Amino acid sequence: MTIAPPPRVYLPPAQRRVLAELRADGAPNRTIATRLGMGKGTVESHLSGIRRALDLHSSTAVVAHVLQGRVQILDRPDKPTDVAPVHLAPAPRAFLLAAGCCHRLTIDLPDGDGLTRVPAKVTCRGAA
Repeated sequence: MTIAPPPRVYLPPAQRRVLAELRADGAPNRTIATRLGMGKGTVESHLSGIRRALDLHSSTAVVAHVLQGRVQILDRPDKPTDVAPVHLAPAPRAFLLAAGCCHRLTIDLPDGDGLTRVPAKVTCRGAA
């Protein structure tokens, strides 16, 4: 019998910091926000992103999965598809639509050691 390895999930640095604080002592969101110098709403947004990435419905389930080794948190993406899609603001999207229908670009993602350059493909559908 072969046991499958735990799923590997990339989380951006800010989400990893929030997760580390949550794992440390299960502090409330307001306490985590104070420790990290963020607003409570920012912490809640990061926790929502973590729950979405792990397909879990509570912060307690997130901590349980991490502590029990049922998920491996990556500090940089294995491949470009591990990164959440980038949503462009209306003005840049309109520019891209005018310039053509498909673009290849790179995105610099912050990590603990500086920036990681990740290739990306932007496909525009329809008019702005």
